[in-house]
Amino acid sequence: MGNEASTSNNVKRSGIPIDVTLRPPPDLVVDSVSGPYAAGSGTQVTVSWEGLNQGANNPLESSWQDEIYISTLDTFNQSQVTSMATRNKYNGDQLNAGREYDHTATFTLPNGISGQYYLYAEIDDHDDVFEYTYENNNITRSIAPIDVFLSDYPDLTVTNITLPDTMVGGQTATIYWSVKNVGIDSADASWRDRLYMYQDTSWQPANAEKLSTIQHASALDSGMTYIDSAVVQVPTNLSGTQYVFSYTDINDDVYEYNFEGNNRKHSALFGDSTHVVQPPPAPPTYSDMVVDSIAPVASANSGQNVSVDYVVNNQGGDTSIANNWYDYLYLSDDTTLDVNDSIIAYQQRTKGRLHPGEDYAASLSGQLPNGISGTHYLFIHTDKTQNNYNDTLRSNNIRRTSFNVSLTPPTDLVVDTFSFQDSVVAGQQMQVPFTIENRGSGATQS
Repeated sequence: MGNEASTSNNVKRSGIPIDVTLRPPPDLVVDSVSGPYAAGSGTQVTVSWEGLNQGANNPLESSWQDEIYISTLDTFNQSQVTSMATRNKYNGDQLNAGREYDHTATFTLPNGISGQYYLYAEIDDHDDVFEYTYENNNITRSIAPIDVFLSDYPDLTVTNITLPDTMVGGQTATIYWSVKNVGIDSADASWRDRLYMYQDTSWQPANAEKLSTIQHASALDSGMTYIDSAVVQVPTNLSGTQYVFSYTDINDDVYEYNFEGNNRKHSALFGDSTHVVQPPPAPPTYSDMVVDSIAPVASANSGQNVSVDYVVNNQGGDTSIANNWYDYLYLSDDTTLDVNDSIIAYQQRTKGRLHPGEDYAASLSGQLPNGISGTHYLFIHTDKTQNNYNDTLRSNNIRRTSFNVSLTPPTDLVVDTFSFQDSVVAGQQMQVPFTIENRGSGATQS
C-alpha cells in the first residue's frame, strides 16, 4: 500500500522447508530411422523413423516436433546438415514409458547433389519436452546412407535470334528466337523468356532495355527446339546499331545443373543486329480562336444600343491554354480596325478551356455615339488580351459586319421662362419657377 509505514515485515518464511521430489522424467529417443538405399537428386524419397520413450514416465507436454536431416558426415554436425522435413507429434502426454510411435515424411532431395547421404532424425527438436538430463540423446542416424546419384538434367540454350533490319522508336517490331534443350532430360517446368536491347554485345543488365517477357508453359524434351516470337515496343531513347539479347528461363525455374550460363545470348552471335531510328518529332500544335460568324445587324439609330450575336470556334489542333479571356466589340467607320476605332462593349468568357473543334455562341451589346449616320462597321475581337498565348494565328481573331446607322432626330432644349421673387430673406429658401421647351425635331431619351 502507498501509505504503509514499513514493508519489512510483509514476508514471512515457513518454519520448515518443503521436501521436493523430482518426478522421474521421460527420455525421448529415436529408436531407428531408415530410407531408400538409393535415389536420384531432385527426386522424392520417403523416410520412416520410430520414436521411443525410454524414460520412467510419460511426458507432461502433449506435443512436440520431430525433424529429418541429411548429411554426408557419419556424425551429426549442426552446421553440416540440411533440414528436409518436420512432423508434429500430438497426444504426446499419452506416450507412457516404454511406448513407441512411428512417423514418415516424404520430401524432395536437393538438385545437383550426389554421393552418400546419411539420414538423421531428431525427436523433440525444439526441446519442448522436459527430459531433465536426457536431452543429448534425441538424434539418431540411419545405419546405412542413401546412395544419391546425379539425376539427368535439361540444358536450355538460345540457338537463334532474328530481327528486322530497321526498327522505328515508338513503333512495334516482331522479334523471333529459338531455344533448344541440349541436356539429357526433359525440361518440364514452366519458365519465362525475356528479350533485352542494348547497343553493345557485352551483358550489362542495369543498362539494357527490357523489351518483353514471354511465358513458356509446355515441356521441352531432350534434343527438341521451340521457336517463339514477340511483338515489342521499340524504345524511344535508343538509336543506331542495337543488339537483342534473348534470355531463356530468366528466373531459373528449370534446374540445369552447372549449365545455366548458356541461357542468354545476343543477336550478333547469329550475325544479326538492327538499326534503330527515331521518327522526327511531331510538329507542335496550337489553338486557333476564330470568330466563325457574326449575325447581320440590319440597322440602328445613333445614340441607341446595338446588339451583336457571334460564334467563336477553336479551329486549331490544341486546346486553349487559358480558361477565360475577353471578347471586345468595336465601332468603326471603315473596314479596318485600328486605334482610332471605339470600344463600345467587352465581356469575359469564363467557361473553361476550349478544345479543338469546340465553339461557343455569345452576344455583345453597346451604345452607339450620338450624331453619327450612314454605313458603319462592328468588329468582334476574341481574346483581345491574348490570354491564349498558344494561339499563334491572330489575324482570324477579328471579324466584322456592316450596318446602317440612322441619325436619331435631335432634341433642342431651351429655358423658355423663369422668374424670381422681388425680395428674399437671407438664410431662407427661395423658389425659382422655370419652364423647359424642346424646340428640336426629336424626343429626348429616357
